[in-house]
Amino acid sequence: MKLLTSSQIKSWDQYTITHEPIGSHLLMERAATLCSDWLLQYWDKKYRIFCGKGNNGGDGLVIAGNLSRMGFEVELYIVEHTEKASDDFNYWYNKVPGKIMVNHITSDYTDWQSFNQDDIIIDAIFGSGLNRPIDGWLKEFIIHLNKQICDKVSIDIPSGLPADFCDINIYKDTILKSDITLTFQVPKLSFLLPDTGIYTTDFEILDIGLSPQYINEADINYHYITLDDIKPIIIHHNKFAHKGTRGHALLLCGSRGMTGAAILSAKSCLLSGAGLCSVHLPDTEKLALHAALPEAMWLETLETTQSKYDSVACGCGIGQLDFATTLVDWALQQNMPTVFDADALNIISKQNWLARLKPNTIITPHVKEFERLCNIQNSTSIQRMELQIQMAKDYHIIVVLKGAHTAIALPNGNVYFNSTGNPILATAGSGDVLTGIIAANLAQGYTPANAAMAAVFIHGLAADELAKEKEYILSGELADRIPYMIKSFLTT
Repeated sequence: MKLLTSSQIKSWDQYTITHEPIGSHLLMERAATLCSDWLLQYWDKKYRIFCGKGNNGGDGLVIAGNLSRMGFEVELYIVEHTEKASDDFNYWYNKVPGKIMVNHITSDYTDWQSFNQDDIIIDAIFGSGLNRPIDGWLKEFIIHLNKQICDKVSIDIPSGLPADFCDINIYKDTILKSDITLTFQVPKLSFLLPDTGIYTTDFEILDIGLSPQYINEADINYHYITLDDIKPIIIHHNKFAHKGTRGHALLLCGSRGMTGAAILSAKSCLLSGAGLCSVHLPDTEKLALHAALPEAMWLETLETTQSKYDSVACGCGIGQLDFATTLVDWALQQNMPTVFDADALNIISKQNWLARLKPNTIITPHVKEFERLCNIQNSTSIQRMELQIQMAKDYHIIVVLKGAHTAIALPNGNVYFNSTGNPILATAGSGDVLTGIIAANLAQGYTPANAAMAAVFIHGLAADELAKEKEYILSGELADRIPYMIKSFLTT
């Protein structure tokens, strides 16, 4: 799925209005009706709908009318942030049912009403066109709404949040914090980075029927990985496949006291389809490997080259002693698809070895590991995004920056945000599982870009399935779910 900037979304709206053709007020009605229908599935409360005087407010007016006609208690609040209203706002304001109580929020009246858990706030004050921080009495009003102990739903985007990537320090305390956002057609870019994504706990994408021709022809650098993107790239082996044709992955993982990382990586590698998996780790740890995972092979010695392997994964649980540095140095000399994770990245940072990475090598840092690679501290989301893109371009590598919406930057400048996953992944070993999936994908012949995207998506999908059953997991449970997720691609 392509992701657009706020100006591109505006152009997409206008293109649809011109080419469908459809009146702008009717397109607004289409979008708002989808919101109304969604709300009816989840809430039977007193609807408190706050509308600005632009088109986002127009959406709120349509929602108010729809809910009122269905018999729900609706109270409307017009936020008078400007004297001039949009044409579509005026059109729908004149159609508000007479039984709806309409209040006007102005700078002169600051004795604002409080709400409780019997209410639900619908935020339709400012849409994605806002490009400056909210200030003055409007800022104080947003702060007031944020203090209310009731559910809050934003229409298209939380009021005050820019749609595009931004420096959040400029906008702090001026954004309405939503429990969920009903966004139109595609996620907003700002939903996907930690600093700005915190202003909407979740979001639902509503397809309002914007022109597919516009999006198909648009030149886009940002993408959102969905099932439709992953299904076509999954490799399904035919009946003549055997362990030799499904690839042999070599894992340089584990050390004394950290054998679990190697076991988790190897388990997920085999359960992701690799025909063979060899693990190089100290002699003292081979018994633990064989006991936990008899299907994996232990490799005692690394030769100068290991041409019999189809991929290599390096870093999980290796530590940062001389033994580990030697492993990373060896892996950097190989000419096979490679993924570096964890302590391998810390060693690459220390030794200043980024320039040694072969083209299309995959690295999978979390935030702190990434900051070490860039020699920075306390970075913002947008700073990391810019550096991630530049790193992928400069070194011709694939940078998988792990997070709530893991971002995959490719050497061509494109960035892919993942749509799966949840906080259940915040547990020891989940990154080791991801590395194992990537190693298996590379061994089976996926392109490095596809190997990274499919692994990140499957990893998150397994977590989403587990989250339906429990609040916390062990990372080994993720590995156990992987083959079921891959199997589901055959039937969905």
